[in-house]
Amino acid sequence: MIKQVSRLLFFLLIVILALQPLVVGNPLPVYTDLGSPLTLWDNGIQFFSEYVEYEINDEDDVKVTANYTFYNPTNETINGMVSLPFTRHRLPDNLIIEYNGTEIEYYQEEHSSGFLMDLGIDVYSHFDFAVFDLSFDSYNFTTINVSYSPRMTISDKSIILITTYSTEYITKTGSLWNGTIQNAHFKFKINKEIFTYENSESFDISEEGEYIVLSKSFTDWTPNININLKWTNINYFAVLIVLLCIFIPCFLVIVIFRIYNKKNKNHYKK
Repeated sequence: MIKQVSRLLFFLLIVILALQPLVVGNPLPVYTDLGSPLTLWDNGIQFFSEYVEYEINDEDDVKVTANYTFYNPTNETINGMVSLPFTRHRLPDNLIIEYNGTEIEYYQEEHSSGFLMDLGIDVYSHFDFAVFDLSFDSYNFTTINVSYSPRMTISDKSIILITTYSTEYITKTGSLWNGTIQNAHFKFKINKEIFTYENSESFDISEEGEYIVLSKSFTDWTPNININLKWTNINYFAVLIVLLCIFIPCFLVIVIFRIYNKKNKNHYKK
């Protein structure tokens, strides 16, 4: 019995570890030679605005789209490198980065958290960066569109009755550009079938068709906190089944006990 319980606990631990969220973050300006450490490059580029949307239908059906807009206030075109950070030792599935409707080529760089920690961003132990070249025209806005399907952004699915989901988006990397972010909007569309109540704070809540929408907006913002979202789903059907499994045997025991007592009383009367 003890051995079986140990195996079950080990299995649950593996499940929890496997479901740790894929953390992603705001783009940051970098300079790198392939294989060398990432470093920031000096520039006057402003991270003007961002719009990030998650569509979460199930733990393996997650879509993320993001639009990042930059502004070059200088009188010359600036060519630089931009990086998107991801955790879990890999880039997400179907990562597409586009500029003016054209897909941008990128390559993967692996680095420990030391690079970001040196910048005052205390984060996870390892990052993979999607690094790409980008040109910022003088006195002009530059927008990149990013989309991908994370392998997993849901965690803590450890019991059948109550499931706690969580995801985090690293915004602090957005503070590495010049100036503040004029407009930032984060939207999480969560299928109603996996949502019962929110564990986080400061999100605006609404409904959009079959989705519960949790959103948060900022203006003239220097990112000093990351976006953390947690919500819980209660499987009421499973709860009902468990209750029935508990109460029906108890009920049957009571009925059988009463029948048995009644027979004994009749036997003694005879």
